[in-house]
Amino acid sequence: MIAILIAALTGFVNLPQLVAAHPLAPVLAQYDRELAALRSTERVTGLTAIARGVSDDARTIRAQTENAGAQARRLAAASPQYEQREAAILQRLATDETAGARAYGRSAQEAATASLADYRTAMAQRTARALSARRQQLNEAESTLAFDLAKRNAGRRLTLELKLRDLHLLPAQREQLRSQLGALDAREAAAVDTLRHKDNGILSAYAATLRAQEAGDDARMTGEIAHATAANVAARRKMSAAAPDSQALRGYRFSADAADIDSGFTNAGSDLTQRFAALESADRSSHAATEARIAQIAANRSALYDAIVAQITSDAHAAARDHHLRNLLLGAMPPRNAVDLTAAVRSKLRP
Repeated sequence: MIAILIAALTGFVNLPQLVAAHPLAPVLAQYDRELAALRSTERVTGLTAIARGVSDDARTIRAQTENAGAQARRLAAASPQYEQREAAILQRLATDETAGARAYGRSAQEAATASLADYRTAMAQRTARALSARRQQLNEAESTLAFDLAKRNAGRRLTLELKLRDLHLLPAQREQLRSQLGALDAREAAAVDTLRHKDNGILSAYAATLRAQEAGDDARMTGEIAHATAANVAARRKMSAAAPDSQALRGYRFSADAADIDSGFTNAGSDLTQRFAALESADRSSHAATEARIAQIAANRSALYDAIVAQITSDAHAAARDHHLRNLLLGAMPPRNAVDLTAAVRSKLRP
């Protein structure tokens, strides 16, 4: 009997229900959505694997250029035997030199086309990665502004919402408070929209710059490949024309060209590696900024949740006093025979 009497003097408040019913619960939900959105970028391969992809690309290009340079050096080392074999072959094919020259020209053109296609693919991937990293940075800046504005105006918004809960407000006063609250929301949305419009312009300009650079690099590489292909075809025709007496062939030394080829591959690999390294650095910076923003948003959410719980607790104690209850419990499951004050506290939370 005494236990029942004590329980009857105990008030209970369902804390999870009241947190969900609180006027600022949508702000908590917005925090959760933003945290989920930012954390999801860490699991998206196209965003979180940028640094790994860049490093892999750099290693692949470096290995390919080193292999090509080594092949050129091996050919240079075998130059005397190679030159003798080529001279003998061209001597035997002297009667069909025109067909041979055409076949060589087609082969050289196919090789040039394949090389240019590989280069364009690598450049397109570079541009796509750079745009993706820049887009992520701009999106994070927009999220930062939105949350900074919400944090800055949280006190004003809470004040207006608390005033709206006054049941004795005149209709005109209530409408004025709602108008002020709507204006506050509109100003925040306008600020974010302005930044988003500006960011779209920045991203478009950055994309144009990257594509202009890509077009310039493409034109340069196209010219270099075309020049090298034409020079090789011309040299082959010259060798074919000199094949009957083979003097020109015996004067040719592949080792000189091999040194130029080796140097060209080394320079190309170094240039691309440096560009990929710059992209990798940008991705690391973007990832660090994302982690810092996640920590800041999580702290803001925790502070807001604590403030909501504090307000609910204060209102619950007031309701317990109104009902002449000595004890008060906050939780999810009510104790047996306790007085449920959840509805009474919820009515105080409504605007």
